[in-house]
Amino acid sequence: MSYLASFNLVNSLSQVCSDVKKFRSCIPNAHDQVYITDNHIVYHWAKTDTFLFRIWRYFHQFEITRKANDGDHTLKPAWTSVLLIDEIIDNDKKIYVDDTIILHCQIESYEKVLPYIFGPYTRLVLHGNITWNQVQRLIHPGVVQIRINARIHMQPAEYDDFVELATGHIRSNWHSFSFYNESYYDSALFTRLNTACRNLQNVVVKNDGYNSNTFHVMHERSSDNVMYNAGALFLGHCGFLMIMALVLKLISGNATAWYYNQPRPPESAFTIGCCSLLVLTFIPHYVLFWFGPHWIYPMDIISDRILENSTPEGWIAVAKRYVLNGIYWLVSLIKNWRELRNVNLDDYQLLIASAIIYIELYILLY
Repeated sequence: MSYLASFNLVNSLSQVCSDVKKFRSCIPNAHDQVYITDNHIVYHWAKTDTFLFRIWRYFHQFEITRKANDGDHTLKPAWTSVLLIDEIIDNDKKIYVDDTIILHCQIESYEKVLPYIFGPYTRLVLHGNITWNQVQRLIHPGVVQIRINARIHMQPAEYDDFVELATGHIRSNWHSFSFYNESYYDSALFTRLNTACRNLQNVVVKNDGYNSNTFHVMHERSSDNVMYNAGALFLGHCGFLMIMALVLKLISGNATAWYYNQPRPPESAFTIGCCSLLVLTFIPHYVLFWFGPHWIYPMDIISDRILENSTPEGWIAVAKRYVLNGIYWLVSLIKNWRELRNVNLDDYQLLIASAIIYIELYILLY
């Protein structure tokens, strides 16, 4: 049955059908996006379901927002489940991964968990310490995006294999192969990689993304992906600005006066302030459209910083927290219809203005 239907469907069906349940022990655990680790500190961090991460994960399920956020260099994944390697071994069940797999392990743990992992996953992220042989066993022909933040333990004799796999992996402008860090490897590896890329058509190696120590082997036209997806989102934002401007005109009475050919009322401070904010948010979003994919760090990199005890909270994180608290307040106020019915016109205008400001701020900070 597991070959006739998807693993997720069989797992769900077994919850309500007793005939399927008795075969469930033979069915692998199915996951779309999974984070697997051997470290309990990383496990508890990855399990923490913050409001910001829920929003990140929500937008991650849409192809256009996922690809726009990835940029033209590498992948920036989200995950829906977290597993400990000890639990996988104790349960003695295969792990079927359909979309994204993130592994944060040491060499011994990679060797333990590799026999349990299979599936048509297309996005692969590795952390910790790993051998070159283990990397090769994790990369199947269907993998499209690869990022290796782990330290690869390989001999100089394996450099040619590394270069051949990294450059040969780039079969379209969606394929990418990223690895970290320059200090982990001998300069001879980078010399061979740069030479191979120069001899190949449409394959380049760059390190001008979110981190100069992360090197990206990619298609020279991969930036077209960002232009297509991020550009569509940017146009959507422009449409949102136009709709909000029309709403403000309706609230202020300008649109009504124009429709009935009446004298326009004087512009209120409320309308002027909101329209100014809408215009001001257009400029930062234009900047983020061009540079955002280069600035935004993948969320899974935080797991490395946690183990290094280097997780300072920047001003963007603080700003996000205040904006999200404001969104929580707006949502709770809108849900409370008794309060909403009793507000006067000025309070209603203030509510709309606050909603516009907070939505725009979150679009920028996201």
